[in-house]
Amino acid sequence: TWYGLSKSTSEWIVREEMGSKCPTCILRLPGIFGRARNDRSVIGRLISTIQKEGKTRIHGDGEVLRDYVFAPDLCRVVERLGASKASGTFNLASGKSVSLLQILDVIREVLGIDFEVVHLTADKERNFDMRYDIARLSAALGEFDFTPLSAGIRRFL
Repeated sequence: TWYGLSKSTSEWIVREEMGSKCPTCILRLPGIFGRARNDRSVIGRLISTIQKEGKTRIHGDGEVLRDYVFAPDLCRVVERLGASKASGTFNLASGKSVSLLQILDVIREVLGIDFEVVHLTADKERNFDMRYDIARLSAALGEFDFTPLSAGIRRFL
């Protein structure tokens, strides 16, 4: 897509211009959630809609896989990569993709309420799984435990 091409080109420019001058980390952030004034994360929008309307809407059957990282984990990763002077391009993901329906189950459990899930027509451009190879990130970080999704959602609320 044009979006992917723009991202790839931007990464290439950073590597070409900065790579030989200093360690350069490029972090690909496929899904971050956490407390923020204008949180636009999928998890934040799901929770907000459920709390306001007692239901939520998803496109398709909810089986598409996503990998979300709790925002404080992003901060810990940045600190650790900066301290280690690591260099490279890293997928910042937990390596544990879950379906939207599984995410909704976690939200249901954490909120302690039941809610309706309205299934809308699948968005053909977003109806694909997001699974990430985090081997390079793991090698650069060493031992690192991402916050489990349920604990992150609990802290988010």
